[in-house]
Amino acid sequence: MSTIIQEKNNILLFKKDYLECPIKINCQEKKYENGNIFFYINYECKINNAHPFSNSKNLLNHVYGDIIKKNSLTYEIIKKLMMKQTLPSLENICYSALLSTNFNKTILNQNINKINIMDVFNDNITFKFDIKVTEILIANIKSIYKIDFILSNQTLNSAHPFYNNKFKKFKNGYTIVKDNISEELINYLMIPLDKLSIYSGNVDPNQYYGQLMKMGVLLSLTNSKNYNKTLMKIITLFWD
Repeated sequence: MSTIIQEKNNILLFKKDYLECPIKINCQEKKYENGNIFFYINYECKINNAHPFSNSKNLLNHVYGDIIKKNSLTYEIIKKLMMKQTLPSLENICYSALLSTNFNKTILNQNINKINIMDVFNDNITFKFDIKVTEILIANIKSIYKIDFILSNQTLNSAHPFYNNKFKKFKNGYTIVKDNISEELINYLMIPLDKLSIYSGNVDPNQYYGQLMKMGVLLSLTNSKNYNKTLMKIITLFWD
């Protein structure tokens, strides 16, 4: 039994070449008797090559929507997606534009989390690594997060989230611009695995942590032009 707490609607327009794909988004926030709250996201559209998921067979399973558990991270993702307009800004530009400059860079803080992640299909297979997050202020204007995965010369196995998939080239880390969403992502990456189940809903904490790492990759590659497309892809990572 669930109760609708609130409901929001938005329309996003995606373009590719001469094609346009408007997507109507309906998001219901539902609370269950056990206290858990979930976002029910529904998309209404006519699919063409301008659709964000058109080039991925895996994502086509999510073309009509997703259900994700509400926590402080998914709240920020949904809040941004449901904005009537996502304006280009420094928080959304590709990080490489900042890293390639000669601006002064100041390290603000640095944190390390020791991870021992388990293969969700075989708990006898594990992978240990450290994640080091360094917050760097660029030209006293904007902060970025430099995320390093310290693998100690290990070969990836099936427990590692980037094993044998397109994310493998990011096995040593990536850099993302700091904003409300990436700040929450970093907070979650610093949570011990044995505490993550509080936030992961019905998703195994090991799998959820892997999805957090993949989310970071998507954020590292985004910019103001494809930010909403990235948000929709991120939501598919956390379907419950």
